[in-house]
Amino acid sequence: MKTNIPHLAALIVCLTFLFNVTSTVAGEYPKVEKDFRTLPKYCRAKLQDGYATPNMHKRFGRSLRGIYGDSHHYCAAMHSFQHADGTLPAKEPKRYWLGRVIDNIEYMESHSGNKSHKFYAEMYLLKARAYIMQKQIAQAFIYFEKSLAVYPKYTPTYREQMTYYLSLNDKKSALDVINRGLEHNPRSKFLLRKKSELSGH
Repeated sequence: MKTNIPHLAALIVCLTFLFNVTSTVAGEYPKVEKDFRTLPKYCRAKLQDGYATPNMHKRFGRSLRGIYGDSHHYCAAMHSFQHADGTLPAKEPKRYWLGRVIDNIEYMESHSGNKSHKFYAEMYLLKARAYIMQKQIAQAFIYFEKSLAVYPKYTPTYREQMTYYLSLNDKKSALDVINRGLEHNPRSKFLLRKKSELSGH
């Protein structure tokens, strides 16, 4: 039997490429103990074999109604962001991991329900942070606003906006963000402290 060497070589190259792509994409999901330590418990429930009981799945299904079924994509987004910001080591470049953050969140946006759940305030903020790291500032601020539209009291979103303006040495805009946050969450210790620091009081 005569072997077609060029075709065989091409097949090997294709299989190697597919293996590398599959392995890389699989890496966006948390797998080992250290991966789960900084993620919500529902990530472990969704992705770690043998961890969750049926009652646990029911509880998360109730608390994340319309969301829990797809939540492994958000877990992948959070895990990918930790590779992008250096919390976890990564062989791939930062731009790859930021792309995985955005792609997984876009899957959640198009597939998950219950859009008024506070979960989305957190998820939109993560997408905004990814856009900041990509220097896509206009897109980042779209998602800052989407986060606050879901939950106007969400202090972490005001914190990230403030941090961005302070990175530009724009204290006025940073203070405007803090004051806006205090309109919705006047007892926020973080915002009150930052207002005092920036206003010099």
